[in-house]
Amino acid sequence: MKVLWMLSIALAGCIGEPPAEPIEPTFASIEEHLLRSRCTGPCHSGGEENAAGHLDLSVDPWTALVEAPARSRQCGDEDRVLVVPGRPDESLLWKKLEARAAGHAPPCGVGMPPPPDRPAVPDEARAAVRSWIETGALAD
Repeated sequence: MKVLWMLSIALAGCIGEPPAEPIEPTFASIEEHLLRSRCTGPCHSGGEENAAGHLDLSVDPWTALVEAPARSRQCGDEDRVLVVPGRPDESLLWKKLEARAAGHAPPCGVGMPPPPDRPAVPDEARAAVRSWIETGALAD
């Protein structure tokens, strides 16, 4: 992973774009580099009643995600949990990120971030989310 990061810095210098900061598999890093820019600001803020899927990540995102039930009209009545510590394959957050990246339908609702205006979350960021969930989804 360190080699890829160094390569991205070198390539960024050649094409004039700043390199993306690496996302570590900690909640603090995921919140800073993924949730705030791609989730909270565009869709998941403004209070639970106004936020997309009734998921407001602007106040206490860890509590809103970890062991929290899905509340959206499409997913809320299916007893789905957004993040199941230690079990990414049972976590709706993971399923929606992966479905969007793979181009297939998630188990309910739409993949995240919703197409077509927003690109899928990059592989490295998804890997950090999966690892964070696998290791217990700690608040760190």
